[in-house]
Amino acid sequence: MTAAATAWPARLNLSFAERAGRTVLTSQRHSGPLLAQKPFYPEPNGCCHVYLIHPPGGIVGSDALGRGAHALLTTPGATRFYRSNGPLARQDQALHLADGAALEWLQSPVIYLEHGAFAAEARALVKAIYAMERGIYHYQNMARANYRGYLKDQIVPLKKYFYALRPLLAIKWIERYRKPAPVEFGKLRQLIPAGSNLDIEISKLLARRRNSREQELTPAVPELNTFIERELARLKNMPAPKTTARSHRESLNSLFRKNLA
Repeated sequence: MTAAATAWPARLNLSFAERAGRTVLTSQRHSGPLLAQKPFYPEPNGCCHVYLIHPPGGIVGSDALGRGAHALLTTPGATRFYRSNGPLARQDQALHLADGAALEWLQSPVIYLEHGAFAAEARALVKAIYAMERGIYHYQNMARANYRGYLKDQIVPLKKYFYALRPLLAIKWIERYRKPAPVEFGKLRQLIPAGSNLDIEISKLLARRRNSREQELTPAVPELNTFIERELARLKNMPAPKTTARSHRESLNSLFRKNLA
Protein backbone atom coordinates (compact mmCIF):
# COMPACT_ATOMS: atom_id res chain seq x y z
CA MET A 1 0.00 0.00 0.00
CA THR A 2 1.48 3.32 -0.96
CA ALA A 3 1.80 6.32 1.40
CA ALA A 4 -0.80 8.18 -0.66
CA ALA A 5 -3.29 5.34 -0.20
CA THR A 6 -2.99 5.55 3.61
CA ALA A 7 -3.44 9.32 3.80
CA TRP A 8 -6.25 10.65 5.99
CA PRO A 9 -7.09 14.08 4.52
CA ALA A 10 -9.44 16.34 6.47
CA ARG A 11 -11.51 19.30 5.34
CA LEU A 12 -13.88 21.61 7.17
CA ASN A 13 -16.10 24.32 5.66
CA LEU A 14 -18.05 26.65 7.93
CA SER A 15 -20.44 29.47 6.99
CA PHE A 16 -21.67 32.23 9.30
CA ALA A 17 -24.34 34.90 9.00
CA GLU A 18 -25.84 37.64 11.16
CA ARG A 19 -29.22 36.80 12.69
CA ALA A 20 -31.07 39.13 15.06
CA GLY A 21 -27.96 40.95 16.19
CA ARG A 22 -25.60 38.01 16.62
CA THR A 23 -23.55 35.74 14.37
CA VAL A 24 -24.73 32.15 13.92
CA LEU A 25 -23.20 29.10 12.31
CA THR A 26 -25.45 28.50 9.30
CA SER A 27 -23.76 25.46 7.76
CA GLN A 28 -21.01 22.97 8.50
CA ARG A 29 -19.52 20.45 6.07
CA HIS A 30 -16.58 18.25 6.95
CA SER A 31 -14.71 15.17 5.83
CA GLY A 32 -12.01 13.32 7.71
CA PRO A 33 -10.85 13.99 11.28
CA LEU A 34 -11.60 17.73 11.54
CA LEU A 35 -14.70 18.99 13.35
CA ALA A 36 -16.25 22.13 14.84
CA GLN A 37 -17.69 22.07 18.34
CA LYS A 38 -21.04 23.65 19.18
CA PRO A 39 -20.76 27.47 18.95
CA PHE A 40 -20.78 29.46 22.18
CA TYR A 41 -21.21 33.14 23.04
CA PRO A 42 -18.97 34.41 25.87
CA GLU A 43 -19.12 38.04 24.66
CA PRO A 44 -22.12 40.39 24.90
CA ASN A 45 -21.67 41.65 21.32
CA GLY A 46 -23.03 38.44 19.76
CA CYS A 47 -19.68 37.29 18.40
CA CYS A 48 -19.78 33.54 17.66
CA HIS A 49 -16.89 31.49 19.10
CA VAL A 50 -16.10 28.11 17.53
CA TYR A 51 -13.47 25.55 18.54
CA LEU A 52 -11.92 23.55 15.69
CA ILE A 53 -11.11 20.01 16.81
CA HIS A 54 -8.74 17.46 15.27
CA PRO A 55 -9.54 14.28 17.28
CA PRO A 56 -6.27 12.41 16.52
CA GLY A 57 -4.52 15.18 18.47
CA GLY A 58 -1.68 15.81 16.06
CA ILE A 59 -0.49 15.80 12.47
CA VAL A 60 1.51 12.84 11.19
CA GLY A 61 2.94 11.84 7.83
CA SER A 62 0.23 11.80 5.10
CA ASP A 63 -2.25 13.99 7.04
CA ALA A 64 -3.50 17.04 5.14
CA LEU A 65 -5.60 19.66 6.87
CA GLY A 66 -7.52 22.37 5.03
CA ARG A 67 -10.26 24.66 6.18
CA GLY A 68 -12.25 27.64 4.96
CA ALA A 69 -14.37 29.72 7.29
CA HIS A 70 -16.17 33.05 7.76
CA ALA A 71 -16.03 34.19 11.49
CA LEU A 72 -14.18 33.89 14.86
CA LEU A 73 -12.21 30.64 15.11
CA THR A 74 -9.68 29.11 17.45
CA THR A 75 -8.36 25.74 18.59
CA PRO A 76 -8.30 24.40 22.18
CA GLY A 77 -4.58 23.63 22.11
CA ALA A 78 -1.37 23.66 20.14
CA THR A 79 -1.08 21.89 16.79
CA ARG A 80 1.45 19.05 16.98
CA PHE A 81 3.47 17.74 14.07
CA TYR A 82 4.78 14.23 14.72
CA ARG A 83 7.70 12.48 13.08
CA SER A 84 6.99 11.13 9.60
CA ASN A 85 8.57 8.10 7.97
CA GLY A 86 8.62 9.91 4.65
CA PRO A 87 5.16 11.19 3.62
CA LEU A 88 4.51 14.92 3.80
CA ALA A 89 2.55 16.31 6.78
CA ARG A 90 0.70 19.43 5.71
CA GLN A 91 -1.81 21.94 7.05
CA ASP A 92 -3.52 24.57 4.86
CA GLN A 93 -5.75 27.36 6.15
CA ALA A 94 -7.99 29.47 3.89
CA LEU A 95 -10.22 32.09 5.50
CA HIS A 96 -12.74 33.93 3.29
CA LEU A 97 -14.75 36.98 4.39
CA ALA A 98 -17.60 38.80 2.67
CA ASP A 99 -17.69 42.60 2.60
CA GLY A 100 -18.41 43.95 6.08
CA ALA A 101 -17.56 40.70 7.83
CA ALA A 102 -15.04 40.40 10.66
CA LEU A 103 -12.85 37.49 11.65
CA GLU A 104 -10.67 36.87 14.70
CA TRP A 105 -8.37 33.92 14.07
CA LEU A 106 -6.72 32.97 17.37
CA GLN A 107 -3.84 30.84 16.17
CA SER A 108 -2.48 28.34 18.68
CA PRO A 109 1.24 27.56 18.56
CA VAL A 110 2.61 24.79 16.35
CA ILE A 111 4.78 22.20 18.12
CA TYR A 112 7.17 19.97 16.19
CA LEU A 113 7.73 16.93 18.37
CA GLU A 114 11.25 15.56 18.43
CA HIS A 115 12.19 11.89 18.40
CA GLY A 116 15.69 10.55 18.70
CA ALA A 117 18.90 12.50 19.22
CA PHE A 118 19.12 14.39 15.92
CA ALA A 119 17.79 17.75 17.17
CA ALA A 120 19.95 17.73 20.30
CA GLU A 121 23.06 16.78 18.31
CA ALA A 122 22.35 19.47 15.71
CA ARG A 123 21.99 22.12 18.41
CA ALA A 124 25.24 21.00 19.98
CA LEU A 125 26.99 21.50 16.63
CA VAL A 126 25.68 25.05 16.24
CA LYS A 127 28.08 26.47 18.83
CA ALA A 128 31.03 25.01 16.98
CA ILE A 129 30.08 25.67 13.36
CA TYR A 130 27.85 28.78 13.32
CA ALA A 131 29.89 31.61 11.83
CA MET A 132 28.51 34.90 13.11
CA GLU A 133 30.22 36.93 10.39
CA ARG A 134 28.51 34.79 7.73
CA GLY A 135 25.15 35.29 9.39
CA ILE A 136 25.65 39.05 9.49
CA TYR A 137 26.79 39.10 5.86
CA HIS A 138 23.73 37.11 4.79
CA TYR A 139 21.30 39.32 6.69
CA GLN A 140 22.74 42.60 5.49
CA ASN A 141 22.54 41.48 1.85
CA MET A 142 18.92 40.45 2.40
CA ALA A 143 18.05 43.84 3.92
CA ARG A 144 19.94 45.78 1.26
CA ALA A 145 18.22 43.94 -1.61
CA ASN A 146 14.75 44.56 -0.20
CA TYR A 147 15.43 48.20 0.58
CA ARG A 148 16.90 49.01 -2.82
CA GLY A 149 14.31 47.01 -4.70
CA TYR A 150 11.11 48.08 -2.92
CA LEU A 151 11.42 50.80 -0.25
CA LYS A 152 12.98 53.85 -1.92
CA ASP A 153 9.82 55.16 -3.60
CA GLN A 154 7.14 57.39 -2.09
CA ILE A 155 4.62 54.53 -2.13
CA VAL A 156 5.99 51.13 -1.10
CA PRO A 157 4.76 47.55 -0.37
CA LEU A 158 3.95 47.47 3.34
CA LYS A 159 5.23 43.94 3.98
CA LYS A 160 8.65 44.73 2.48
CA TYR A 161 9.47 46.86 5.52
CA PHE A 162 9.55 43.67 7.56
CA TYR A 163 11.81 42.03 4.95
CA ALA A 164 14.34 44.77 5.66
CA LEU A 165 13.72 45.32 9.38
CA ARG A 166 13.93 41.70 10.44
CA PRO A 167 17.41 40.97 8.99
CA LEU A 168 18.79 44.24 10.37
CA LEU A 169 17.46 43.45 13.83
CA ALA A 170 18.87 39.90 13.47
CA ILE A 171 22.29 41.46 12.91
CA LYS A 172 21.92 43.52 16.07
CA TRP A 173 20.95 40.34 17.94
CA ILE A 174 24.06 38.50 16.71
CA GLU A 175 26.29 41.45 17.58
CA ARG A 176 24.84 41.77 21.08
CA TYR A 177 24.42 38.13 22.11
CA ARG A 178 27.01 36.43 19.86
CA LYS A 179 24.62 33.64 18.87
CA PRO A 180 22.09 32.89 16.08
CA ALA A 181 19.10 35.23 15.93
CA PRO A 182 15.59 33.93 16.70
CA VAL A 183 12.97 33.70 13.98
CA GLU A 184 10.26 35.58 15.89
CA PHE A 185 10.06 39.27 15.02
CA GLY A 186 8.66 40.03 18.48
CA LYS A 187 11.86 38.83 20.14
CA LEU A 188 14.07 40.81 17.77
CA ARG A 189 11.98 43.92 18.29
CA GLN A 190 12.96 43.93 21.97
CA LEU A 191 16.30 45.35 20.84
CA ILE A 192 14.54 48.64 20.01
CA PRO A 193 14.03 51.01 22.97
CA ALA A 194 10.39 50.83 24.08
CA GLY A 195 8.49 54.03 23.39
CA SER A 196 11.06 55.39 20.93
CA ASN A 197 9.88 56.91 17.66
CA LEU A 198 11.12 53.82 15.84
CA ASP A 199 9.22 51.55 18.24
CA ILE A 200 6.04 53.58 17.76
CA GLU A 201 6.27 53.43 13.96
CA ILE A 202 6.85 49.66 14.05
CA SER A 203 3.76 49.27 16.25
CA LYS A 204 1.72 51.21 13.70
CA LEU A 205 3.13 49.10 10.89
CA LEU A 206 2.33 45.84 12.69
CA ALA A 207 -1.25 46.98 13.31
CA ARG A 208 -1.69 47.79 9.63
CA ARG A 209 -0.08 44.52 8.54
CA ARG A 210 -2.50 42.44 10.60
CA ASN A 211 -5.45 44.02 8.81
CA SER A 212 -4.00 44.51 5.33
CA ARG A 213 -4.14 42.67 2.04
CA GLU A 214 -1.08 40.71 0.88
CA GLN A 215 -0.09 43.40 -1.65
CA GLU A 216 -0.99 46.41 0.53
CA LEU A 217 0.81 49.65 -0.37
CA THR A 218 1.70 52.43 2.05
CA PRO A 219 3.40 55.84 1.95
CA ALA A 220 7.06 55.50 2.85
CA VAL A 221 7.70 55.92 6.60
CA PRO A 222 10.63 58.33 7.13
CA GLU A 223 11.50 56.98 10.60
CA LEU A 224 11.82 53.44 9.27
CA ASN A 225 13.74 54.47 6.16
CA THR A 226 16.20 56.48 8.29
CA PHE A 227 16.86 53.46 10.52
CA ILE A 228 17.32 51.13 7.56
CA GLU A 229 19.65 53.52 5.72
CA ARG A 230 21.73 54.14 8.84
CA GLU A 231 22.18 50.42 9.50
CA LEU A 232 23.02 49.64 5.88
CA ALA A 233 25.61 52.44 5.85
CA ARG A 234 27.15 51.05 9.04
CA LEU A 235 27.46 47.60 7.47
CA LYS A 236 28.53 48.76 4.00
CA ASN A 237 32.24 48.03 4.31
CA MET A 238 31.90 44.70 6.04
CA PRO A 239 34.32 42.21 4.41
CA ALA A 240 33.04 39.00 2.84
CA PRO A 241 33.23 36.09 5.31
CA LYS A 242 35.78 33.33 5.05
CA THR A 243 34.89 29.97 3.53
CA THR A 244 33.39 27.47 5.96
CA ALA A 245 36.00 25.12 7.37
CA ARG A 246 35.98 21.65 5.79
CA SER A 247 35.90 20.04 9.25
CA HIS A 248 32.55 21.76 9.91
CA ARG A 249 31.07 20.42 6.69
CA GLU A 250 32.25 16.94 7.59
CA SER A 251 30.63 17.21 11.02
CA LEU A 252 27.30 18.07 9.41
CA ASN A 253 27.65 15.33 6.79
CA SER A 254 28.39 12.81 9.52
CA LEU A 255 25.33 13.85 11.51
CA PHE A 256 23.02 13.50 8.50
CA ARG A 257 24.48 10.18 7.42
CA LYS A 258 23.98 8.73 10.88
CA ASN A 259 20.36 9.85 11.11
CA LEU A 260 19.38 9.04 7.52
CA ALA A 261 20.88 5.58 7.47
